[in-house]
Amino acid sequence: MSTAAASRASDQFPAFVERALDAVSRHPVVCANPYTPWFAKGGATRDEVRHLTTQFSVFSHLFIEAQLRKVLNAPDLESYHASKEILLNELGVIFRPKQGPARAGVGDGATDPSLVGTEGTVEGGMFKFGAAHFEWLVKFAKPLGLSFSDLGKRRLGTPPTLFFCDELLRI
Repeated sequence: MSTAAASRASDQFPAFVERALDAVSRHPVVCANPYTPWFAKGGATRDEVRHLTTQFSVFSHLFIEAQLRKVLNAPDLESYHASKEILLNELGVIFRPKQGPARAGVGDGATDPSLVGTEGTVEGGMFKFGAAHFEWLVKFAKPLGLSFSDLGKRRLGTPPTLFFCDELLRI
């Protein structure tokens, strides 16, 4: 949801917005998730990191489907544009600053993370295969002994990963 759309929602439904933000901020997955402190300690084995990478890759691919559905069902043009920005960035259109020149990736198809913004607009942005989030993940996974065929396929998802992705698509 864009900032303007969120602002409109909070103006129109302030009690709902407050209740939703409160529910999210107090949810155990946000404020008491035992996995994140454990992972931050750096004690994960290679197999655990491989497993996490594989599951995240399944989410990464299935998120594209959910984001496309969000685009197709947008309630207004502003939401449509905001949802499409996210989808196109996922697919490799580089965010550029709202003001100023577009960022460019490295010419060999790789993308320099310092050149790829996480905010801005895809309007006038540049498409690069290497800027796609899944392609970054494939490069990340290579030293773990994982290849393209080991990543992103629904058949590789565990029941909890697939449940999460299916709920994201449904909602």
